[in-house]
Amino acid sequence: VVPAILLVSVTFGFMHGQWNAGLTTFALSIVLCSQREITGTIHSGIILHILNNALAFYALYVAR
Repeated sequence: VVPAILLVSVTFGFMHGQWNAGLTTFALSIVLCSQREITGTIHSGIILHILNNALAFYALYVAR
């Protein structure tokens, strides 16, 4: 499981193109994959991903 999580996370982070976005995406991917393994469902990962995107949207476009 650990090699699969690392492979998916590195690939997903790399696909974001920029190194700063890639690092945060890599870290989030590890957390989300781990949540999937711990809980057995993707529901908590979906909620965390929504919260992450909402926070990023707020920081970029609302809180100026």
